[in-house]
Amino acid sequence: MGANNLKSEINFFDNLDDLCASLSFYNNLSKRGRIFLNVLVLALICLILPLLGVRLAGYPVDEYLRFPPLPGWMSYPHFHRGAFIGILTLIIVICLFWLTGYQRERGIEEHNSMRKRYPFPWWGWFGLGFGIVIWMVAWTRFRWFEPYQPYTFIPQWISFIVVVNAFTYLRSGTCPMLSNPPFFLRLFMGSAILWWVFEYLNRFVNNWIYKDANYLGNPVEYILFATIAFSTVIPGVYSTKRFLDTFPRLQRLFARGPAIRFPTSRAFYVCLLLAVSAPFLSISWYPKILYPIIWIGPFLGWITLNRLIGISCDLGGITKGNWCYLFGWGFAALICGFFWEMWNYYSMSKWIYQIPYLHGFKVFEMPVAGYTGYLAFGLECAMAVEILKGVSGSSRLKDA
Repeated sequence: MGANNLKSEINFFDNLDDLCASLSFYNNLSKRGRIFLNVLVLALICLILPLLGVRLAGYPVDEYLRFPPLPGWMSYPHFHRGAFIGILTLIIVICLFWLTGYQRERGIEEHNSMRKRYPFPWWGWFGLGFGIVIWMVAWTRFRWFEPYQPYTFIPQWISFIVVVNAFTYLRSGTCPMLSNPPFFLRLFMGSAILWWVFEYLNRFVNNWIYKDANYLGNPVEYILFATIAFSTVIPGVYSTKRFLDTFPRLQRLFARGPAIRFPTSRAFYVCLLLAVSAPFLSISWYPKILYPIIWIGPFLGWITLNRLIGISCDLGGITKGNWCYLFGWGFAALICGFFWEMWNYYSMSKWIYQIPYLHGFKVFEMPVAGYTGYLAFGLECAMAVEILKGVSGSSRLKDA
């Protein structure tokens, strides 16, 4: 009986593989066309399925589409020791897995340019000075600056981006701002779109709320200000990632991890795509349990779709044990997250959190367990950068 069940399962996956292979229209598309199609499918999963779940549950759809959004205070469980220990255990298990596969003897190529030092550029000094001034007026309450007080986020992060690029130039003689300005400017556009997606997904879980945002008097003003602010996210993370790339010892450490082999069966990726889609469909039903999917789901969906249609997706060489790509993006977002939370803490217009089961041991306004979300968000930024490179027709940037 058991052998028959196993044989049936094998036949099912074989038939599913044959079905996937029969979708030849994918193969007839250009790479850019396949990327556009993947973006369309991913949008369907992340944007449409949550609303479909709301409709199926009989909830009022208008409540999730109100614009500008109103703060949604939720009666979430505040803190659960078991959930916190579970997150901590998961982190330890991942670290042990990585360390047990560490390839100490693996040779790593170094770039000679990383051994040189270049002068700190004048625009870096300007960005540093301007950022300190903005930081000061953002955290103080000068009466003469009161009308402009809520708008300090944007110049603060423009300064951060400029300074990080300056330090990257200091260490390597180049930086994202100078090496490819058109692509760097496109990051701002992609960043605004990406964070608007997260703002939309937050309607279903209400994990963060903006306080004292009533200074935005109408939807047009809200859209304009928010879009400009959101546009700084990916350039900040990308610039920080490039800065981390200039540290050879860090790169040698990350490049000697365990090699990961991707499954070759397309049936596996179909099942994985369904597993990613299901939480998006039901996120409005169980928001206090499924909220982590908004941070890791889009990236998993993107990787799964790429593997399904045969787009190369080795995540920077993880199949050979090179984790620089994943760790670089993750830690870059974590570093940016620290500065986001720090500068937010004393700002007039700020955001606060309501994280189910993990709302304890706060660092600034963010619960300490919530910082793990920044590691996952770094992968979402990596996904957005890859999409931008693909739809713009540029080849994979060696340093991205």
